[in-house]
Amino acid sequence: MKKLFTLMAAAAVLSVAMTACQTKGRLAEIAEQANKQCPISMGMSGNIVSVEFDGEDIVYNAVLNDEIIDIDLMEANKEMAKQGALEIFANPSKDIKAMVDELKSAQAGMKIVYKSVAKNKTFTLKLSLEEITNALSNPEAQVDPEEYLKNQIEMTAQSYPEDLGDGMTLTALVEEGNNLVYICELDENVITVADIEESRSAAEESLRQTLTEIANDPAAKMFVRSCIETGRNICYRYVESKSGKSTEFVIDPREL
Repeated sequence: MKKLFTLMAAAAVLSVAMTACQTKGRLAEIAEQANKQCPISMGMSGNIVSVEFDGEDIVYNAVLNDEIIDIDLMEANKEMAKQGALEIFANPSKDIKAMVDELKSAQAGMKIVYKSVAKNKTFTLKLSLEEITNALSNPEAQVDPEEYLKNQIEMTAQSYPEDLGDGMTLTALVEEGNNLVYICELDENVITVADIEESRSAAEESLRQTLTEIANDPAAKMFVRSCIETGRNICYRYVESKSGKSTEFVIDPREL
């Protein structure tokens, strides 16, 4: 599922970085302590490779997993990426609150610098102190799960079709009733619906296991939580490109 969680990389940086920055003291000292713990995994999204204080903001430098994250999509959806990053302040832990106190004392903000090695490109997301404190004091103003999923559908449409290998191509993400449906086209010369049905139990268990791993990843928690909060199921529909014959798997994210 390449590029499925492109915009969630924003939230992933802060969700893992805040714990690393709980040391008390000036921001420069905090950044120095956090930098010693790098690289810090962001799960599927990539790694935080360094942390620094540039005199104005604390800066997280992250290298993206280009197989999962499309830096161009992040840049094209900058406001949504910012909303995703600010989401972590809506339900802050003790570490996050302590970090915000340090930011207030220094009148500083945050910058997240994402780098794509494959494209030799960087994208910087700046979070001002005002945006951070507003997110902290007005959690209800943060990302609405319905709006988030709507934007996710529109955003992922930009990356399809996507070759998954083994004769499968991901062609769309659509909403059908209470289901978010990923449509996967099958090349009958390589794989058919009958092949999938023949090993349906094993295929369903493998899919459920993959989704469970994804659900525990920092980059994907917002997506799964939004599905749960809006009562959406996650559906994978496999359709033969010539005959149109299909089969599907429906997963309740609350079971992950």
